[in-house]
Amino acid sequence: MEKMKLRLDIAEKRLAHHMEQEHLRLEEEKMEKMKKEQINKRNQKKMIALQSLEKALCISHNFGGQDNLKKRVKNNDPQKTKETAKTEKEDEHITSNPLIMEQISRLRIAISKKQTQFGTKLGILNDLFSALDATNDGAVQKNDFLLAMKHVGLKSQSSNLTELVDALDVDGDGDVSFVELCDGLMRRMQDAKTKHGEKMKRLQKEKEKREKEKRERKKNETK
Repeated sequence: MEKMKLRLDIAEKRLAHHMEQEHLRLEEEKMEKMKKEQINKRNQKKMIALQSLEKALCISHNFGGQDNLKKRVKNNDPQKTKETAKTEKEDEHITSNPLIMEQISRLRIAISKKQTQFGTKLGILNDLFSALDATNDGAVQKNDFLLAMKHVGLKSQSSNLTELVDALDVDGDGDVSFVELCDGLMRRMQDAKTKHGEKMKRLQKEKEKREKEKRERKKNETK
């Protein structure tokens, strides 16, 4: 009887240990799932924001197709108003820096030219980031990035740009990482390239099918 009781106690302890381990495992899975969902939501938000930036920068991934993007950046030399004067005072550290203003001018010109390639725009954007990166750590202040983009001519996109920099601010320290921005833009280009390839394959198969059907019809007509 005592042996049986001892065995039951051991079995109960093993069962309790097993239940505890299973509970911990389920909690870990739950936390991991929540973490993945947060990452997916953030990535989705970032992709939408990057799409807005691409439109603002007149970046289009057509891979040989016609660029039907008609949006262009207007000349950024309007008559000064109280609002623009206030903005200039707030970003004097940007407007007084000739290197930053040079890169802003280069990006503005690149956007205005329809034939400017994606890589060229990305390279100029990199140079602008480098000029804005006072601490040389690969990141810039969100406000500085927004102000620079406004000088480029993307004032109408300010709300979308704010969403973009918020999405790119991974750790919430108020900085924008160029590596992450570049990674996001490159990933969107690669996705567009992949979709284009799939579309071309599908169209080619449909073409071959139509030609085959046409040949078969002609063959039947001659019989």
